[in-house]
This record gives sequence, C-alpha cells and structure tokens, in this order.
Amino acid sequence: MAHKSPSAELLLRDSSAFQQRQALLGNHSPSNHSRASSAPPPGAGHRRDLDGDDEDLQELQQQALGTSQETTSAIQSCLRVAEGMRHEATQTIVQLHEQGQQIRRTHESALVLEQELNKGEKLLASLGGIFSRPWRPKRGQELSGPLDFHHDNPVHAAAHPDRKEFFEGNGAAPKSSSSPPQHASTFQSHVQDERAKQDEALSSLSSVLDQLKEMSATMGDELGRQNESLSRLHGDVSELEFRVKNANQREHQLLHQ
Repeated sequence: MAHKSPSAELLLRDSSAFQQRQALLGNHSPSNHSRASSAPPPGAGHRRDLDGDDEDLQELQQQALGTSQETTSAIQSCLRVAEGMRHEATQTIVQLHEQGQQIRRTHESALVLEQELNKGEKLLASLGGIFSRPWRPKRGQELSGPLDFHHDNPVHAAAHPDRKEFFEGNGAAPKSSSSPPQHASTFQSHVQDERAKQDEALSSLSSVLDQLKEMSATMGDELGRQNESLSRLHGDVSELEFRVKNANQREHQLLHQ
C-alpha cells in the first residue's frame, strides 16, 4: 500500500476541517444571510393590497360623484328651459291682454259710429220737403256691443306687473360644485349636497311646469273669448256697413231730385 505524502495529508485535513466548519455554520452562511435579508418583511403584501383597495374606492367615489353632478346639471338645464318657456308664455299672455283690449276699443269705436249714424239718419229723414216720399232708415238688427271683460279675467290678472313678477321670480336653482372629493367624509358631504340641489331643482321644475299648465289653460280661454269678441264685432260692423250704404242711397236721391 502506497504511503501518502505529508503535503497530501495536510490538504485532506484542511478539506475535512473546512467541511466540518461549513456544516457547523449551516444556515448562517453568507449566501443564506443575503437571501434572508432580501426577503420582504411580513405583512408587506397585505399593505399593498390595502393601498390598491383604497385607490379603487377613491376612483369609484369620484365616478359616483361625477355621475351625481351630471344628473344635477341635467336637471338644472331642464329647469332653465322650462323657465325660458315660462318667460315666453308670460310675454304671450301680456300680448293677448293687449290684443283683447284693442278688440274692445275697436268695438267701442263702432258704437260711437252708430251714434253718429243715428243722427245722420234722422237728418236724412227730415229732408226732401212735403212732396217727397217719406224715408225711414233700414235696419237689420241691434248692435250687440263688445263682450264684457271682467276685471277678474285670468289674462288681465296674469298680465298684471305683480303677477308677471311672480311668474318670472320662481324656480331659481343653485349652481353645482364640481370639485372632486379627497376623503370618505368629504365624499359623503358632496353627495348629500348634490342630492339637496337635485331635490331643490326638481321642486322648482315641478312648480314651473304647474305654472305653464295654468298659463296654457288661461291662454286657451282667452283665445276663445277673443274669437267670440271678433265674431260680435264682425256682426256689428256688417250692420253698420248696411245702414251706411242705405243712408248713402237716400243722400243720392235727395241730390238728384
């Protein structure tokens, strides 16, 4: 059997001693220590999940508030349109009131013309002398006169300045705020504010729509009364035209005797 050299024996002893030292160190080796130090601390993944949930919640809150603000803006836009319609309806009522007054004044002028025509007919009947054939004016029917407009006429009341101011002074809604929330409490307060604005705008819109319904019925009734007034005026004017034509014929006979 061959003998090992002293240098070889030293190498073997050093190698076995190194292996024993490594076995004793175990998990305390530099490589294991570096791997242990690079591992994430306990609970780090849970914190990342919570941060992600908070971001998702804030995003959902912002979307919900944005939708609520859009709803408020849409309701207020409808309210502005309804208020514009109410303003136009108020102007129409004022014009209808003036038109009804003009019809009445025209009819009253026709009655004044009838009074003058009565005087002329009496004068024409007295002319011609004793040898002239007596003349009597021809009449079809008595004049009906203008339709009586009571002071409690709805159009007259609606065209009154105080009533007009009442119509156009209702239904104002506050403007909405578009600032996004930063915290849950702020989000809740913003949502409650938007709901309050929506309720107020809807209440004003309902009031304006009720007024528009009332005003449309008033305008319809007034148009019916004015149609009746125009019919009466047309009948009286036709009667006056017939009597004036008859008086002109009598005048022509007297001039050519």
